Formats: sequence, structure tokens, C-alpha cells
Amino acid sequence: KSNLSTHFDVNSLIDYYCFQYVICGLDSMGKNQIYVTYDSNKWFACSYDMDSTWGLYWDGRSFVSSQYRMQEDYESGKNNNGNLLYIRLEELFSKEIYDRYQELRNVSLSLQNIINKFERFYDVCSKDLIDEDYEIYTGIPSKTTNNIKQIRKFAKDRLNYVDGKINELVS
Repeated sequence: KSNLSTHFDVNSLIDYYCFQYVICGLDSMGKNQIYVTYDSNKWFACSYDMDSTWGLYWDGRSFVSSQYRMQEDYESGKNNNGNLLYIRLEELFSKEIYDRYQELRNVSLSLQNIINKFERFYDVCSKDLIDEDYEIYTGIPSKTTNNIKQIRKFAKDRLNYVDGKINELVS
């Protein structure tokens, strides 16, 4: 525990963990993660390629349960034993994860904030632009089910689930 901060920004690892748990980043604990550095010594966790989030499976053809377990059901858990860095983080920093999650849930990861962000994005994409995409990319799956209504429901259900799981870390 004492040496982790020599190599990683622990706060970025905790934020990444909380964020990926909430968004249900199915492949975020395995292949779809990046670590960046400013000095080649201390590394920060970053997200990318978030096509498997908010319940949507990577190919867009199906949805997963809002109770998809991290990491057991995530790609990192199905294909091996999970991401050992985050397993150790959970074991060694459970109180810090809990505290940070509570802080994030009150602002950034509040249901209202998440929905507001999606609705603002949705408002930018006019129906005409969406229809044009569907004409060009005829193979887009889940055209009628992958929508703002699905995201609202999944986010609400997911937050309730993750709240319970984060509470279990310190109980």
C-alpha cells in the first residue's frame, strides 16, 4: 500500500475505479484503459474506447443487467482473474474508495448530473442527424432500444446497485 503512490496517482486509480463501476465499463478493467504520465515515474489512469458502457454490449446488439458485477462479469473477469491492480486497490484502499465514491455521488456521479449530461448531448444531435446516420450506416443495431430512455433507466438502476456494492467494501 505504501509503495503504490510511488508509481501511480492513487486518486486517479480510485476515480477510475468508481467511474468504471458506475458506467459498467465492460472492458475497462482489461484492454480499454490507458495510463499516462508527465514525468515517466508516476502514472495516471484514463478511460478510452467506451463502447461497452451503460449496459450496452460492445457490438450494440444487446444489453447487460444493471447488476453486472465488476470484475467478475467484466471482460477482465471472464477471460482471466481480473485486473490485479484494481483487485489490490479494492483490498487495500476500500475506505478511500468508499469516501471518494460518496463525494462523487453527490456531484459528478449523481443521477441528475449523469442524466443532464446525456440529455445535453442528445439535444445537440438533432433527429435529422440521427436519421441520416441510420441511412448511411444501415447495420446499426438496437436503433429503437439504445436511447435516452434506456440510459436513464440503466443509470438509475446501476447507481442503486453500485451504491450497495460500495457500501459492502466498508461493512
